Amino acid sequence: MKIDECGGLPSGTTLSSLTTAFEQYGADLRADNPDVVYSEELPIYELGQPGFTQAVQSSATFASMWRVAADESPADSASDTILGHLAADLHLHAFAGPGHWNDLDMLVPGTPVAHPFGWSLTDEESQLSVWAEEASPLLISTDLTTLTSSELAALKNPDIIAIDQSGSQPSAAITSASGNMEAVFKSVGGGMAVLFANLGAGTGTGTFTLSQFGISASEASGYNVWKNETTTFGGISVTLPAGQTETMVIKPVS
Repeated sequence: MKIDECGGLPSGTTLSSLTTAFEQYGADLRADNPDVVYSEELPIYELGQPGFTQAVQSSATFASMWRVAADESPADSASDTILGHLAADLHLHAFAGPGHWNDLDMLVPGTPVAHPFGWSLTDEESQLSVWAEEASPLLISTDLTTLTSSELAALKNPDIIAIDQSGSQPSAAITSASGNMEAVFKSVGGGMAVLFANLGAGTGTGTFTLSQFGISASEASGYNVWKNETTTFGGISVTLPAGQTETMVIKPVS
């Protein structure tokens, strides 16, 4: 069950009174069905606005998931949308955990009439990577019958699903010496799921040490979840076009 009020405070209400109403609604839902998934949108997506963090913190006590970023729009570029949503959620990791998650909004593959985003497959994979790394619910808004076989395969990627369902949102993000490459990481499947993102205006390279990801071994293997390739290295160097991401599962080599 989803209840939507993400357009701001209705006339005559306060954040406190609206939060109380949302909490009561969830309690009433669970009184009828304890297993109900309750998704809500308090007016909290305006990052930096008064009450944003307070509303997220309150939502985490009574909802299964809650929106923390603005609606996606075809008027915005894919990279601005995807990396903007990542930035909006990074600092909210303390409120996420099993049974209650920060919601980054819908996955938007394909070009349905209702919202013709028209993103490339690479952009769609990038959105999946960010949503999975942040443990956002993977809800799809599209006409599934129009998706290509590659788009359907991306949605069913077992590594991405495992990363999303790892049970945690990352609490750490590090930036390369160049300042343009960011790495977000969390434990998954005996290793570290690492999302690299180029935040710069042009193609950039970022270098990282294994110890930055909590790996003490001198060598590690890195499995690229989209290229289905595994490499071994003693340090990590990633080159990406502006606004693009790469996701690897890194494990120490014993």
